[in-house]
Amino acid sequence: MQQFVGYLLSSLGGTFMGCLLLGHPIVWLGNDIMIPTYLLIFSLSWHPSTRGLFSAIVNAPGISQLISVMNDVNWGNGITMLGVRRPQASLHINSPVRSSTTAAILLGTLGGCGGGLLRSACNFNKRAWHFTVPRHLSDPHFFPARMSFAMAVLFYALTDPHSFIMPALERIGGSSEHTAGIFKPVDVHAAKWIVMTLCIACNSGTIIVQQLLAAIRGSSSTAASTSKANDRDAATGITKDAAETAGAALDVQNQAGAAGAPADDAATDSSGSDADTSSAILQKRKTNGGGAKSNGSSTNGKIKH
Repeated sequence: MQQFVGYLLSSLGGTFMGCLLLGHPIVWLGNDIMIPTYLLIFSLSWHPSTRGLFSAIVNAPGISQLISVMNDVNWGNGITMLGVRRPQASLHINSPVRSSTTAAILLGTLGGCGGGLLRSACNFNKRAWHFTVPRHLSDPHFFPARMSFAMAVLFYALTDPHSFIMPALERIGGSSEHTAGIFKPVDVHAAKWIVMTLCIACNSGTIIVQQLLAAIRGSSSTAASTSKANDRDAATGITKDAAETAGAALDVQNQAGAAGAPADDAATDSSGSDADTSSAILQKRKTNGGGAKSNGSSTNGKIKH
């Protein structure tokens, strides 16, 4: 029951608040079809046995777009006929509200975003309801509030219910016979469909832009992850190449060491034999020198004798 009341006030909160401000009877309280319809939709969307089928139907291609368009049409109707036009109702023939521009713009804005404002202020989408500052007021760039206000101002300017915008435009454009009668109020129903068309276009454009931004973010994240993976693979490849190069260099060094050992032994033997040869030569020279000396000494002895 709590969820259904929150759903109902979120859906019909704009007209509910407008009727309270003007002292009108609540529109959907005098309608025997509106509340049962909302109850049926809520039951289908929340009951466990029908939730999956209902979600599959409303999210099916084509049906979801049709529901979105119908929602935008209802949004435009809430801004125009149930919002801006409400102060000019016959109930207020002798009331100053009928000639109030402030009342027309305010009720038009509430007709477009009053349900969301009420849901955000009372936290109807949470289990424990509590009052807080709604996003419509805390965030000046919140799209539904700005769009509802802009469409209310546009509808008021096109229909000119108080007959001072068009005469002002004629005075600005000049009072010549060529410009007289050019600036005329637009028919109410034509202006309503203009606002509805703009609501559909703006909402659809917003959805398309959001999808494009999500796709761009997704592609950017994919490219970033791919780049990181490539960098990681490149770093791994460089490490493997460095390891292979170091292993190859070590193998070459070992092979060179194994081949150089016999050469060193041969060089050692050669140097050893050379040393032996040198020693023999020196010994021979010493022997010859000693013999010469003994021969000389014996010769001298013979002479002396």
